[in-house]
Amino acid sequence: MSTAVDHHEAGNPEAGHGAADHGARASGHHSDLYYVRIALVLAGITALEVLLSYSHIGKLFLPTLLILMTIKFVMVVLFFMHLKFD
Repeated sequence: MSTAVDHHEAGNPEAGHGAADHGARASGHHSDLYYVRIALVLAGITALEVLLSYSHIGKLFLPTLLILMTIKFVMVVLFFMHLKFD
């Protein structure tokens, strides 16, 4: 006896076990873990910025802070706005 699921899977070559993950990667989308890792890197850079604000490094403060902020901006644009994959 055929079910609606069988018909759906028969028409979908990626319906096999684990194929959905492969199809997601092939289209440029990554797993949740990938985005969690990116978020952790961004959190680490933010922590570094906070530590930097409490340190007294003189004239290097502003350039260092601007570099860190630029890195975070680029990461957010590339990964969370999906511009890296377009």
